[in-house]
Amino acid sequence: MQSNYPWETIKEYEEILFSYYDGIAKISINRPISAMPSLH
Repeated sequence: MQSNYPWETIKEYEEILFSYYDGIAKISINRPISAMPSLH
């Protein structure tokens, strides 16, 4: 998912990304789809 906002990475772990922009924090799970459990 791309964003046009200039998110600043605060801390990056292997599977969790912490970003910040204009007073808003964003936490993302950084896993390939094959590593996600099936929802079916």
